[in-house]
Formats: sequence, C-alpha cells, structure tokens
Amino acid sequence: MARFVIMLLLFALASPAAAQQVRSRMEITVERILLDLYVTDGRGEPIDDLRPSNFRVKIDGIPAEVEAVEFIDMTRPRVEDPEMVDPESDLAGLPPGRLLVFFFQTDFQRVSTRLGGHISMIQRAIEFLGTLQPRDRVAVVQFDSHLKIREDFTDDRERLERAIRESVRIDRPPPPRSVPSPSLMARLDLEQARRAASPEKALLLLGNALIPIPGPKSLVMFGWGLGRYGAGGVTMTPDYHPARRSLEKSRTAVFSLDVSQVDYHSLEVGLKKASEDTGGFYVKTHQFPSIAMSRLERTISARYELFVERPPELPRGLHRIEVELVGRRGAHVLVREMWEDPPRP
Repeated sequence: MARFVIMLLLFALASPAAAQQVRSRMEITVERILLDLYVTDGRGEPIDDLRPSNFRVKIDGIPAEVEAVEFIDMTRPRVEDPEMVDPESDLAGLPPGRLLVFFFQTDFQRVSTRLGGHISMIQRAIEFLGTLQPRDRVAVVQFDSHLKIREDFTDDRERLERAIRESVRIDRPPPPRSVPSPSLMARLDLEQARRAASPEKALLLLGNALIPIPGPKSLVMFGWGLGRYGAGGVTMTPDYHPARRSLEKSRTAVFSLDVSQVDYHSLEVGLKKASEDTGGFYVKTHQFPSIAMSRLERTISARYELFVERPPELPRGLHRIEVELVGRRGAHVLVREMWEDPPRP
C-alpha cells in the first residue's frame, strides 16, 4: 500500500512538467497574410461597411479564415500629426498620403492611333492632379526605348504638370531632382533604367524600387500594350513574370488606361493581364476618357486591408488568391491574383 501511495505521489509531481511538455509541443505558429482590396458598387463607388463575414478567401483552393478587416479612406491621412507618432511604431514608416506612379508608354514609332491617344490623355492626367489630396505624392515615368524618370515623388503640381506634358517627347531628360523619402531614385539606378529595353523590364525596376516603401501604391499606366504578338496570339515576355512578382511584393496595383484610339487591338491583352494580376483594372479611353479618369479617382479613394490566416498545410512558395464577396450583389472586388511567402528569418 505504501509503495502504491509513493507511486501516486511521484506521478502527481511529474504530471505538471509532462503537461507543460505536451503543451509546448502542440504550439502552432499562425502566419497571417495582408491583402489589399478595392471594393466598389455598380456605380464604381467604394463600399465602406463590409465585415470579415462578407469575405470568402481561398489560397490555392484551400479556405482561409479572415481574421480582421479594416476599411481605409485614402483621402484622409492615417497619421494626422506625424510628430505625435512613436518612431518605433508600425505607423511611423507609413507615407503621409497616397503614392501614385504615372507611367506613360510613349510610342517610339509614332503610330498615329497611339500618339493621338497619348496626347489626348495628357490633359486628362493633368486635370486628375486636381483631385488629389495635399499629402498625396506622384512620380512621373516614361518608356519609349527605355525607362525615363521625369519626376520623383512630389506634390509640386507645377513640376508634375511639366513632366506629364513632356512625356510625349523622345528626348534625354536630365536626372530627376533629389527628394526626401519616399523616393523612387533611392533604389533605382539611372544606368539600369537606360538599359531597360522593354516596358516589362521597366515595370520590374519600378517594382523593385517601390518594395522598401511601406504601404500600398498605385501605378497608373497610360499605355498602348504589353506582351508580344505571334502566331499563337499574344504572350507575355520573359521579363513580365519577375515584374509582376516585384509589383505584388511592393503592394502596387496597376491601373491600365489604354490610350489606343481603336475599338480593339491585340496588345490590350497584356495590359489587362498586368491589371488583373496586381489588383487594378483595365479601361479604354478613346471614347469616354472622362469616365475612365472618374472611375480611377473613385476606386483609389478607399480600400480594404484583409488580415487572413495562412492555411498551415500550404507548402511555402507562390500561391493563387481567390476572394469572393458574400451578401453584396453587384459589388466588384479588385485584388491581386498571387501571393508569395516571404523568406523565413
């Protein structure tokens, strides 16, 4: 009997340590994915009252739990007074307003349907500057035979207007002036830009330069086409795939405004793909340019951030994202199609 009591005492003393061991072995690290979304109604107006239950997310076909949703009015700065923000907090590194890159694809061959559309959209782009908020910043870049940086991120409307007007030129602009952070040129080498011989390569360099800048960005592409036309139709060039991944990693959505003054052309397929892949939209501008610019203004005025639990059974790598909206008929969701696991520390 005494031996049995001793055995019970030993088991009781050992059981807390054993339970602690079991608990530690069962601990699972939950990884979260941040997704940027634009959600608009049938009129193109942002929808502002969605909850986690309104979203169904799948990653590689596997349902993923939406833990939290945040609606962000992009016309209001998230940080009202930067001096009041703890420099160690997550908010300290956020740009004070929206960041937009105006990308003008200038036709080096001067095809009339492309050149005419480009010239027509110059005035529309200048007028669009008037819709921006005081803290927004815009950079103006151009591609003809290579990438040119006309203006780094700035809120100087006069300089931006000049850069937009000069985007139709085939010339060698001087190096852009230095600007404080956020800056494209902080991570973009002019010699590399001169060697970027395709618009896809230019997008790759821009995406890489945008990666260190916190927060989402919008790249507004006033373009006439991406990809290569051949016997099998339009295919994306080898430079496109790393470009897409760099844009996704930098949280940059591409909004393609097709300047071609035709009802249809083959290379619009590439513009559509770039927008679909990154969570933006494609629209033609040759008939109703004001409607296209108005849609852009409304769409980028607000967005959602979704915090999604990564399914633990997923292998690490590149994954396909699917987001479905529940309970809101007629709503339109813009979200990037792929997400890549960051490298583990």
